Amino acid sequence: TPYDAAIIDEDSEGALIPSFCAIVRTGEEIDKNYLLAFLNSSYCKDQLKLQVSGAVMTVLSVGKIGNVNIPVPSLEEQQRIGSSYIEVQNKLKLIKQIAELESKKNDIIFRDLVKANEDA
Repeated sequence: TPYDAAIIDEDSEGALIPSFCAIVRTGEEIDKNYLLAFLNSSYCKDQLKLQVSGAVMTVLSVGKIGNVNIPVPSLEEQQRIGSSYIEVQNKLKLIKQIAELESKKNDIIFRDLVKANEDA
């Protein structure tokens, strides 16, 4: 979807960055997980949409990203918010895996039912 953010970790290091992506590096004053949470928030996405509203081509430049107002609480608060965001993302990932497994289970049940009817 438009304006999603991700952290590039050591496993992804050296990957090719396409032209429709921007690299944002943090300093020590901003927690990377906090920034990730903020960039993926509806508050930030609304700000980004305002940056391109009314434009003929809705291209979001690095300069426009720089115009986004990022609240910077204490590092401790940033870490709390960032950790909470990562925890929620991990839970969502697990829920998705559970749903996929349940779907596979149903497929097996239906396949077995059809096979049982064919054998009868």
